[in-house]
Amino acid sequence: MLFIPILILSILLYIIGHRVSSVLLFFFFLTGGFQLVPYPLFETFIGFNKSMDFAFLYTVILFVYGLFRYPDFIPHNPATTILFGYFILLCVCMGASLFYYHIPIGEIIRTSRGFFVMFSYFIIRRITQKQFVKILYVLLFITLFLCILFALQAFTGVPLIQNAIEGEGVAFIHRFYNSPSLLLYPFVFILIFSESLKTKYWKWPTILLVVSVFLPLSRSAVLIFLFLLIVGALLKIGDLKRLARYSPIILTLLIPILALTVNQLQGRTMIDIQKVLDGDFIDLVETDETYEMDSESTMLFRMALLFERMVDIADEPQSIIFGKGLCADGTPYTQSHFDYSLGLDDETTGGVAQLYSPDISWSNLFLRYGFVGTTVFVFGIFYFMNVVRKYKSVYSIPVLLFLMQLIMNSFTSDLLFSVSSFVLPFFLFDSIYYGQTCFEGEKSKAVLV
Repeated sequence: MLFIPILILSILLYIIGHRVSSVLLFFFFLTGGFQLVPYPLFETFIGFNKSMDFAFLYTVILFVYGLFRYPDFIPHNPATTILFGYFILLCVCMGASLFYYHIPIGEIIRTSRGFFVMFSYFIIRRITQKQFVKILYVLLFITLFLCILFALQAFTGVPLIQNAIEGEGVAFIHRFYNSPSLLLYPFVFILIFSESLKTKYWKWPTILLVVSVFLPLSRSAVLIFLFLLIVGALLKIGDLKRLARYSPIILTLLIPILALTVNQLQGRTMIDIQKVLDGDFIDLVETDETYEMDSESTMLFRMALLFERMVDIADEPQSIIFGKGLCADGTPYTQSHFDYSLGLDDETTGGVAQLYSPDISWSNLFLRYGFVGTTVFVFGIFYFMNVVRKYKSVYSIPVLLFLMQLIMNSFTSDLLFSVSSFVLPFFLFDSIYYGQTCFEGEKSKAVLV
């Protein structure tokens, strides 16, 4: 019950014009209390118990308010087109879940409510340029603070932020998987490739963010990050003459990438890839019901889990189109309709989690949206990227690189599936598309706190 008054406060602050405080509270809910609040504290005992539920209620209530309050609440731009397409996709999946799969309506709402935070774009865009910059600076400072805690956590082994799952470390570095990734990657790309938030002391925050990218000790994440730095440099340079001038720096960056790649190909990941190519993971799914994910979270496990779900989805035309329904793990419906062998342990049932996996986005996407729906979802992302690419804003390259990072890491994380990953790119969209926020005329009325 602790955060219900804060939710009410955030809504009231928005209505009376204190948009900075209101939007920051929304990001507080979106990120699980900036990963600082223990999850049990979000329990309300009245039907919602996750921080994302608060973000959902914030979005729904203020979306309805905005529709009645502002005649221009829904803008005519590509972001609206993308979100309208996503709304249609959700309606189809919810309709199929209710009328074809006969999933209880409460379970459908419980499963899909987090998806609707995407429509917060229409709410959080109604700010002035000064408010926009102020929000970004506050989020940056929060991210830096979280990165300091994450670094201390890695060097001491003492969990300091939430969801501190520990893996096998290297030397004196403890490996944790709970870096503030939703904010970390956007801001590291902004500080490196944009002038918008830079001060004379910007180098130290940038170093801290870069170090935080490396501290999880993920080989694939490091390779992707270094590759994206090169892509960002090429996009920043923009012409062949300047490219030739910076080619020594680019070649220097390529050396560690090649070294890491060779090391990766000599390690277990390459063995797992070969097993996937040889079809060995098919036998793993069909014969070894006791197989569990090991400490390395191997590619073999992820591909086996994905293959198991894909085979099931491909068996029925309707699931190919709109997935297997918006049901939740651990419910009677799920227990009676799914019997997958691979997945994380489900504490509720004592068996295997049938639907959600944090280790790969594609199994989650296919189960929820089907093959056709996932294609629509991914097309929307590429359409968004194409629009961002066309407009030469200080945030264009950072947003492009962040979205590329989500796609390239989709086989090792669930961030591409997580709708909350796209809230910050949409928050930056108006500044990219229009050159600034669209409410300069409200400056005389707006409160900047």
